[in-house]
Amino acid sequence: MGSLLINLLFGGVLEKFNLVILGLKLVILIFIVGWVRVHIGGGRWGTFIMLLIGYLALFKYWFLTGPIAIIYLLAISGITGLAMDVVFTRQYYTSGKGGLAGMEGGERDAEYANNPAFGAQNQIKANAIKRILKR
Repeated sequence: MGSLLINLLFGGVLEKFNLVILGLKLVILIFIVGWVRVHIGGGRWGTFIMLLIGYLALFKYWFLTGPIAIIYLLAISGITGLAMDVVFTRQYYTSGKGGLAGMEGGERDAEYANNPAFGAQNQIKANAIKRILKR
């Protein structure tokens, strides 16, 4: 009775996990097909190499190519870039000495004044205020 309950509760989760793995394998297969067609061509040799690389990457050495594929997909989607930005700029934006949260108004304006876009932003803002006031 207990194993039936566990199977009912977690069986759906495992099925969905297997579906995600299947989707990842299909994406990798599409990458392999595209790479081989661009670099080798679509003839007999290209088809043979596609099948060989596909078998090795998707079945034989999946324990290596799976995590690499996940990292690669995260990298090309920009998620790792966002994570790197958070890691390296976290100290800069936290409160404390030198952080933007700890600055007073004048210090913050002085920091932004060194930014080349700061003058343009102020000019656009001033022009917008003038247009609004003319109405």
